Amino acid sequence: MRKIVITLCLLFCMIKHSYAVTYSGSLISGDGLVGTADWSVNVSFTWQVTYYSQYDLWVYDYVLSVPRKAISHIIIEVSDSFTSGNVFTNTPVGSTTSNWEIATADTSTPSAPYIPSSIYGIKFEVNNQILFPFRIVTDRSPVWGDFYAKDGIAKGTWVTVYNTGFSNPDFDPYLSLPANGSVDFHILRPDTSTGGKSAIPEPATIMLFAISFVVLFAKKLKNII
Repeated sequence: MRKIVITLCLLFCMIKHSYAVTYSGSLISGDGLVGTADWSVNVSFTWQVTYYSQYDLWVYDYVLSVPRKAISHIIIEVSDSFTSGNVFTNTPVGSTTSNWEIATADTSTPSAPYIPSSIYGIKFEVNNQILFPFRIVTDRSPVWGDFYAKDGIAKGTWVTVYNTGFSNPDFDPYLSLPANGSVDFHILRPDTSTGGKSAIPEPATIMLFAISFVVLFAKKLKNII
């Protein structure tokens, strides 16, 4: 038993405080996405969100795929305190995709037809692609939120798409922790909090608990013997 305790202690001392935690999910037409005109069917939106503890950075990888009518721009919701200072390039885990700005869009914004309600976020100019993979590198941890994308007009109707959970009035599931999949047809997007401690478990804490348990068990076993 003493050897086991010593071994666990050595493992704890050797453990690197560098790890990655990943969440992924997707929404598709008819199951999480609301689209109009040419984007009413065959549209998908996927995401993968990864935390790199050694750099204290979150990487948000998104992909919007549409069947036709190439994408003009897309907005990913962020928290009100989010600024350009929370967006990073040239990091060890990559760079935020170019051609972005912090913007607000609402029902009165000419470039946001059919948008359910106001959204404050990172707006990417897509340059007319039907498949748009893009990345946000930030120090902000994930919560559930919304997105909105558009193109031009097809047969008199604006071509748009957004997640079903984006409604008016809008209620994001703030009490739900980050996870794989989706909560109420929302996506994972950057929050107010920085770093990863609020969103993921600490491996060193788990190891410390294991060591404490073994030590306690060893003491009880010694008393019994």
